[in-house]
Amino acid sequence: MRGRDKGKIVVPKMKVNLLFHIYSVSSFRYIMVVKVSDGSGEGWVSAFNEEAEKIIGCSADELDLLKSQVTAKVEQSIM
Repeated sequence: MRGRDKGKIVVPKMKVNLLFHIYSVSSFRYIMVVKVSDGSGEGWVSAFNEEAEKIIGCSADELDLLKSQVTAKVEQSIM
């Protein structure tokens, strides 16, 4: 029987071509979850990158840069 060898099923090896993308620059993105409430009740709202940038007023990359600058200043003041 073709495809069988001593009671075992023989699966032919398949060659798989994988495509790898190399990106030179990575970018931070927001995923924001906010609890909103008013007189009628409350609920949870998700805001993703574009909407969160409008709410916060800067990109996630700019916020990360600001964080690293503040962290460096705090470390300098402690030393």
